[in-house]
Amino acid sequence: MTVIYKNILIDGLPKTGKKELARKLSERLHYTLISDIQSIPTHLLDFFYRDIERNALLTELSFLIQRYKQLNTIMVSDLYRPNRSIFTFSIEKSKIYATYTLNDQELVVFEKIYEMLSTPIPINYDLIVFLYSSPKNILKKIKENPKNGEERISLEYIEGLLKVYYNHYSKIRGIPLIFFEIQNINKGFDDETLDSIVNFMDNVRPGINLYNPPHP
Repeated sequence: MTVIYKNILIDGLPKTGKKELARKLSERLHYTLISDIQSIPTHLLDFFYRDIERNALLTELSFLIQRYKQLNTIMVSDLYRPNRSIFTFSIEKSKIYATYTLNDQELVVFEKIYEMLSTPIPINYDLIVFLYSSPKNILKKIKENPKNGEERISLEYIEGLLKVYYNHYSKIRGIPLIFFEIQNINKGFDDETLDSIVNFMDNVRPGINLYNPPHP
């Protein structure tokens, strides 16, 4: 890769392979991998999926606070030892989910806390890769290997969340966003696919870029 991006964000809905792609790209490009939250209790998501309407505010605030702590630590360490990094999450992810799961009154509370925590974190992403799979395919993968209560997720929930993601990323300006449809990948993120996407990264433009993985 000839274009140097300081911070790359790999994003997408559950079961789209964000962590796998981020890990393999970080190894290939010699970037630091910043993976999603490790310190959230595993029972919290089970608690959330049992009754989303009732438990959404507590869950979203818990994730927001943990993401803030993690990113704040990274930001401070980066002042002394600048790294090129690949992230599997952003603090904006909390806002995306909260916009979808919270009612109007809860969202007012969330946004006040979000503004206080997100403003001091100037981590900017130079490139975003959004992994897409159809809601039906995501639900199928969830049912095959459910974790932390995910088996309670409905197709309607996934469809609604995907719309919120689309709305969020449709407003992105000034940086390249790669839209990567992973359903067309039969061999996973193998060397051929990694070579292809790394080459594609060299030629992206600000705004949405549609990436078609190589076919067997």
